[in-house]
Amino acid sequence: TERITRLAADPESHTDIHELLVLTFTKAAASEMKSRISASLTRKLEAADAAKDLPLVRHLERQISLLSSAQISTLDAFFQSLVRQYFYLLDLDPKTRIMADENDARILADDVLTEVLERWYEEGDPDFLTTCDLFASGHQDQALRQMILRMHSYASSMPFPDVWLARLPDAYEIPGDATLDTLPWTQPILSELIDTAGKICDLYRQSFSLLDLHPIARDVYGETLSQEYAFFSSLAQVTTWQALYAMPSFTPQKMPILSAAKAKAYGIKSTDFSKSPDAESIKALRNMAKDTYKKKLLPFLSITPSQWIKETRAMAPEVKVLSALALDFGRSYLARKKQEGVMEFNDLEHYTLALLLDTKDPDFTPEHSEDFPSEAALSIRRNYKEVMIDEYQDTNGIQELITTLLSNGHNRFLVGDIKQSIYRFRQADPTIFLSKYHRFLKDGKGGRRIDLNRNFRSDAAVLSLSLIHI
Repeated sequence: TERITRLAADPESHTDIHELLVLTFTKAAASEMKSRISASLTRKLEAADAAKDLPLVRHLERQISLLSSAQISTLDAFFQSLVRQYFYLLDLDPKTRIMADENDARILADDVLTEVLERWYEEGDPDFLTTCDLFASGHQDQALRQMILRMHSYASSMPFPDVWLARLPDAYEIPGDATLDTLPWTQPILSELIDTAGKICDLYRQSFSLLDLHPIARDVYGETLSQEYAFFSSLAQVTTWQALYAMPSFTPQKMPILSAAKAKAYGIKSTDFSKSPDAESIKALRNMAKDTYKKKLLPFLSITPSQWIKETRAMAPEVKVLSALALDFGRSYLARKKQEGVMEFNDLEHYTLALLLDTKDPDFTPEHSEDFPSEAALSIRRNYKEVMIDEYQDTNGIQELITTLLSNGHNRFLVGDIKQSIYRFRQADPTIFLSKYHRFLKDGKGGRRIDLNRNFRSDAAVLSLSLIHI
């Protein structure tokens, strides 16, 4: 809000407020943003009027009058306006409406999926029937249906869902001499395991802070916790799968108790110590570490690399079937929606992307799609001097590509906080934000990163107390 107001209020910026494309995720956020901008411009107008700065008064009056036509809206609303304006370029009926009721979309999707599966059942492909048996529960195929719908939903958040689905089986075609370290799709998994080990180490370090304050607890738990911490600390430093599987085996032991002899020496009862707040806190932290290990690390450490590769390779036929089913469903579902004159919000994104891309260029590839804006994209791009995106941590792949195509390559202003990412269930991809956070250096190469690390909303006492416990 501050940047928008500063640009619009400064005649030297040569930027009218309707030349800014400002996008966010909720109507409430867009409305509040407009209200704040209006209030800020009004205050500046009053100050300029009091100072008898007539040129500035006229400029601010113009900005306030333009505010009602300024493009400050949700992404969906902006995409809808583009589709309505350029429907003739999309082979789309201008009367097509958005299905606002999720139940309507669910019923329609279920009906289409039934038709698709019936066709596959009639064809009787052996790999399809094997896949059905894999997901079957009695005579029900509900698990298979849910898998297809989940695959479709996930793929729809990507710029090119058909490409992603078609390539999905490639990861399961594993060469005979492959190792986990040579497979590209295993590296993100390894990074996640290492990160998890680091988080477990943080839990042990919190325990050690409590041990430092309580000599009895240090005497009872110190050795056990130190040995376990050493394992996870080593695990957090591995860089290859080979090193991971070379780690010694680990089984969490039962937490020791204060012996009667030591309890007598300390002048306390063993049961009183084990039930004390300090001991309970330490055991709670250690239980959190143990549970995280069992749920997130142990499943990977319990299977050998060769077994993992063998079983993944064996899944290739079923994954090919799932890929083909999801592609068939997606195309059939889109055709049915066109037939009935309806669309979903993710269709809105894909129609917008289709409008903005020049896929007919012979050099076009999905990997470099941002380099192929359409004539419509170039025309729309000229309307805006800056493209601003709020809550950037909640964007997905297709929204990212759309806003890239609408910018000139160096006029996007992105605001986000990875800790406030709340739309993963809608296929938001916070790694888009993280990649730029790490890539944009403070010297401005490739993009400038501005860390907003001051808190202006919380009382100093609240912040001080939070910092003690974080």
